[in-house]
Amino acid sequence: MGIETLKRNTPNLSTITYPDLIGYMRILKLMESALIPFCSYLTYQKAKPANITFVYFTKL
Repeated sequence: MGIETLKRNTPNLSTITYPDLIGYMRILKLMESALIPFCSYLTYQKAKPANITFVYFTKL
């Protein structure tokens, strides 16, 4: 398989369209509406104890 065959069989990425993708402005609106719930979730996760203990043995 030569490079010419590979080029012939590889689709041109600039001509591929993705009809299901949303636009940049829609992404910004979705991020804006998800910010408060996401921060609330992170605060809730931070408040839960992890039950991780660390013991450091040194001679006194």
